[in-house]
This record gives sequence, structure tokens and C-alpha cells, in this order.
Amino acid sequence: MAALLIGGPVSAFTADAADVAGVPASKEIAFTVLRDGSEIGTHVLRFADRGDDLTVHIETDIAVKIPLVNIAVYRFTHRGDEVWQGGKLSELASETNDDGTEHKLTVRQDGADLHVESDVDTHASNGDIIPASLWNPKLVQQSILLNTLDGTEMPISVEDLGPEQIDAAGSEQTAEHYRLTGGLSREVWYNDRNELIRVRFAGKDNSQIEYILE
Repeated sequence: MAALLIGGPVSAFTADAADVAGVPASKEIAFTVLRDGSEIGTHVLRFADRGDDLTVHIETDIAVKIPLVNIAVYRFTHRGDEVWQGGKLSELASETNDDGTEHKLTVRQDGADLHVESDVDTHASNGDIIPASLWNPKLVQQSILLNTLDGTEMPISVEDLGPEQIDAAGSEQTAEHYRLTGGLSREVWYNDRNELIRVRFAGKDNSQIEYILE
């Protein structure tokens, strides 16, 4: 039975940055992005240890093209870098071009809070907030996420839809399925190692967007 999950456990999360849940042994998560079943781009996350810190580099490249003539009618590019210390976000920087609308975001630790500065505004966020980059499974325990494009805070509700068998990276994996609603609408699947293996959501034109693990 589906249940609303806010603050419920996913698994035992460690506090050390190098052992943040959701980081695969390969240190990379690569997705092919589909729109209504057709490939439109890629979404790649690369993880690295920097001393006691964990760094995450994120690249998204999407181009929706008119069939036959191969002309792009929508483009989206995103570059983001996160730094995690002691299991918490300490820095974030991103640049985004959403079909001509540009966003630039910087986040840095400021005492117990995070100083957030973007093209939208400047504000302080709680130091425990999780960014909406989706790879960290602790986000399903949250009621607010940090938008990684413009730094706004997004209130969410999370529904646990239970375990499913998912084809991912050439094999069938058991994954827990969650639905996020509110300020961010996403469906996410995490395997038994707490790794993100699929994402699904509705595009601005109500098309179905899916991130399929390579």
C-alpha cells in the first residue's frame, strides 16, 4: 500500500562524506534522457573524493528536435558542482541555460546555515537542506529541497510506492519507487544499494521524460 513518507528511514546513512549514501562504486551515474520514448540527451553525475570531502559534478545536455529536419526546438544545458562535508552540503555552484533563460547559482556554508545567491535572490537556507539533484536518497526523508537551478526552496511531499523490478544498465534490479509532489514533481527509483537508477516526470508540454540508466 502506498504511504506518505516524510522523515521515514530508507536505510542506515553514514555521516562521513566519503560514504554518503547513493554513491556507486564506479563513481559515475550516467543516464540517457528519453522524451516519449525517443532519445533527447544525457544526464551524468561523477563523484570524487577530495580529502575528507565528496565532490559531485553534474552535466545535463538536452535537445528536442523536429523529426526529419533535425532542427532543435528546445535546448537545456546544466553544469553543477556539489561539495559534501560530513554528510552535509557545504558548497554548490551551477550554471543553467533553459532554452535561452539563464540561471547562475552559488551556495556556500555560513555557520549552521547555507548562504544562497542566485539570479532570483539571496537568502539563507537551513544547513541540513538537500539539493534537488536527486542522487542522494536522503531526499525522500525531506519536506523541503533546494532547487539546483535558481536556489529557491521547494516544499515537497514524498509517497513510497513500494519495491519494483527495473531494467537498468542491462540487468534487472529491485528498486524502491517514490513519488515527489509539490514544489518538485518527480518519480525516482533507488536500488538496494541506495543508488538512483531511474527518474520520470512530465515535461512542460506534458510529454513523458525518463532518465534511463546506461
